[in-house]
Amino acid sequence: MKDFLKKKWVKVVVTILIVVGIGMFFVGKEPEVSYRTSEAFRGNISASVTGSGTIKASEARNEISKVSSTVEEIFFKEGDYVEKGAVIAKLDSSDYEMNIKSQRNAIKQLELNKANLDRQVKNLKIVSPTSGYIDNLSVAEGMYVVTNSSICNISSSKKYEVKLQFSAAAAGKIQVGNAARVLLTSSLNYVDGAVSFVSDKHTTLQSGATVAEVTIEVADTSYILSGILANAEVITPTGTYKSVNEAPFVSNNAGNIKAETSGTISKLYVKNGQYVKSGDVLAELVNNDLTTSAQTTALNLQNLYDQLSYAEDKLDDYKVIAPINGIITAQTMKVGDMVTLGTLLSTISNKEEMEFKIPVDELDIARLDYDKQVNVTVDALGYTQDTPFAGKISKLPLEGNTTGGVTDYYVTIAFPGQDDVRISMNADAEIIIDERNDVVCIPVEALEKENGEMIVYVLKDGVKEARTVTTGLKGLSYVEIVEGIEAGEEVIIPEQGKGFNFL
Repeated sequence: MKDFLKKKWVKVVVTILIVVGIGMFFVGKEPEVSYRTSEAFRGNISASVTGSGTIKASEARNEISKVSSTVEEIFFKEGDYVEKGAVIAKLDSSDYEMNIKSQRNAIKQLELNKANLDRQVKNLKIVSPTSGYIDNLSVAEGMYVVTNSSICNISSSKKYEVKLQFSAAAAGKIQVGNAARVLLTSSLNYVDGAVSFVSDKHTTLQSGATVAEVTIEVADTSYILSGILANAEVITPTGTYKSVNEAPFVSNNAGNIKAETSGTISKLYVKNGQYVKSGDVLAELVNNDLTTSAQTTALNLQNLYDQLSYAEDKLDDYKVIAPINGIITAQTMKVGDMVTLGTLLSTISNKEEMEFKIPVDELDIARLDYDKQVNVTVDALGYTQDTPFAGKISKLPLEGNTTGGVTDYYVTIAFPGQDDVRISMNADAEIIIDERNDVVCIPVEALEKENGEMIVYVLKDGVKEARTVTTGLKGLSYVEIVEGIEAGEEVIIPEQGKGFNFL
């Protein structure tokens, strides 16, 4: 028993001595400290704003039905490319076209009425059809006359006229008043005359020649010319033209002048024995009912013209017309469908330019402008991670959206459309705000702020050393060091959560 206790005691003493010995081995030695470090280097750094959004076409238009009708024909389907103005589909317009036809018929009827009224209004002014002397004047101012009432006679007993045919080309150069030499074919004598009328009507002879009638008047001759055959030459500034036929003289007597409409004589410009020329106004009539009716008819006709023009323009509403160049990205109609006013029929998207919106914090929005470089990547297209699309800022909003005290501004990013980019894909944008090249860079988390100064701890020969630094441009991961650290030095990365936060 004593031997056992003696052995146990010895073991305890040995154990205590071992522990004491180990403790004495570490006395006076500081524990080694390991740091997470990164080497400062010279490189390029950029500051940017990033964001994500859903792609859509920059220009897209919905076409809705402007009328209620049945889909009659469809010329393009979803996925087809269409040009602006192309007819995508046609709705049944038969009932509407019948209404337009009725409007046109009503216009034709009213045009006939207007033409008749205009003619009567024109005839309120009684004009001499020829030159001569007033005889047997049977009206006076203030007298009411009816249609076909006799006004006066115009006689020219010493004047004769002959109506001859000239080639249409010659007649086009002959004017009223041109001198004429008239040959009396029976006696071969010449008499002098003058052109009193040139007809605008052209006639084609059996020979194929086209002619027009010219009236030549002869006055104060000692010959009795009635019934005498004659031809003539007309002398003009451009040349002398000869008639292609001969015709008999007739006495130039207009005979009885009659009223061609009814009305009260308001002005009488002639008296018996007075000489008048062709075109002189003999009298003027007044008929207020007639002029009012003509004016009303003209207004009604214009109203019908406007209604028809509007109706014809509305006929286009029965066509679904592409408003822009693009792809039909949605189409809901099919032949035979009954559509109502306001029904969405198709959506056309111009994929030449795509866009999406990204939220930008209110602290960054002031740093953006339209000339900033924008890199666009599309989540579904892996190659864009290495070769992003070149984008641009197409819209900087003036108003933001505030949620939970944080305001975001949704900036529109545009980029050229690509064949493999589809609407509703997700895209990311990196807007480069500023860049620095060949500058000293360290990780952002190496910075600390102490007493208002920026501090970086450098590990030099195994010893931790604090440096006050001047920073420049900050990127997402690295920050530019303007002064305080050189490239190649090791900077200490603080434990997570202890570095300087720029945000």
